[in-house]
Amino acid sequence: MATGLFGSVYDPEAKHGLMYKLTTSFIKKDLEKKGIDSSKRHDYRDWDEIRDWARGLSRD
Repeated sequence: MATGLFGSVYDPEAKHGLMYKLTTSFIKKDLEKKGIDSSKRHDYRDWDEIRDWARGLSRD
């Protein structure tokens, strides 16, 4: 068994539950501090890291 944590996607248009709504203001502030438009979708996932992790699973 293996677990990998790779971030997520911030999507201001998506319909989410209470936990997402509570954290959205923190996410927006962080994005704006980094100069990223918080009104647009942002993907935090590192696809190269995800692929490397998955390849490692097949080697084990």
